[in-house]
Amino acid sequence: MNGTSARQEKFLYLDGLRAIAILLVIIVHVSQAFPELPHRILQFFDFGKRGVQLFFVVSGYTLTKVYFGRGMDVAQFFTRRFFRIAPIFYLAGAVYIALGALGEFHYAARPNAFQVITTLLFIHGWFPSSINYVVPGGWSIGAEAMFYVLFPLLFAMMRNRRAFFALAALSYPLAMVVRLVLDRWGPGEGTDAAVFASYFFLVHLPAFASGCAVALIEPVLQKRFAVNWRALFWVLLLAVPAMALTKATSNALLADLVFASLVLASALARPAFIESPLFTWIGRISFSVYLVHFLFLNALFLLQPRLVAAVGVPAGLVVGFAGVTVGSLLLSDVTHRFIEKPMIALGRRVDGMRERRKHGQGGIARG
Repeated sequence: MNGTSARQEKFLYLDGLRAIAILLVIIVHVSQAFPELPHRILQFFDFGKRGVQLFFVVSGYTLTKVYFGRGMDVAQFFTRRFFRIAPIFYLAGAVYIALGALGEFHYAARPNAFQVITTLLFIHGWFPSSINYVVPGGWSIGAEAMFYVLFPLLFAMMRNRRAFFALAALSYPLAMVVRLVLDRWGPGEGTDAAVFASYFFLVHLPAFASGCAVALIEPVLQKRFAVNWRALFWVLLLAVPAMALTKATSNALLADLVFASLVLASALARPAFIESPLFTWIGRISFSVYLVHFLFLNALFLLQPRLVAAVGVPAGLVVGFAGVTVGSLLLSDVTHRFIEKPMIALGRRVDGMRERRKHGQGGIARG
């Protein structure tokens, strides 16, 4: 087994967790196409929106596991992160702008130049009119980009683990204050203001910071505490639907804690089902799935009246979820193979060229 394969094998559980996250996201969006469902059922499925927070936790955890202990080249970090998310994100933006121009797209309107430019620069999360306008669900990509900007600073603070753990803990009250301020005095008006208050990246910083903290504390817990991590994993996994059945569905910070604990338990228990070929495949292509599933959701919204008339609401929900999921997975396997992976490889080559130039110039100077 080569080095790359060994690293992939080591982190299979993270792909499994990404699979859970994207399935949560799909189910909440599919349920929104069926407003006829009972309120209690819609509330249950609404918890699926917390899947994005699981993505944030996994992101913080993954970056910390990759870089902690080996050091960070900041230029390399940003080069590789850019080529990881930008190409497929830009392509999605172009597709959704075109669909919006045709007037047959449920999610997208016709963005102006400011909205397009801020989205291209990944700063759309700072503006209520842009935060979720060009690419459906693009608010989370903007938040993730801001976490990337913060990560070198967070990484530097990890040298003092206690200080970092204190910072991660403080991110929770900070998120509460930011949300309160934005709700009452934030920019924007009406729906834009409410969306901005909910999606602004500092509101979701606890998820990312908690993922980083879990990566740091995991080795300590593994050595010092004899815990049945497999049992804890199942308790935490069952806590997800339990939260969805209660008012806890509205508590984003509680979800962050549960998901951070779930990542920890997954790392130490390595449950077989989330490391299965199906779940790891879904997790590997989950970024593409997140971006493309809105195409199939659009078709579902257009077909929903006929679908409900033919099979009824409950069966329509099941058929809609299956159709959106399968269609998204099949298309995403293609985009992952032919867009994401080549662009990730290109990022590595660009970084390699930068490194060679840097060392070559250094050698000339020393000569």
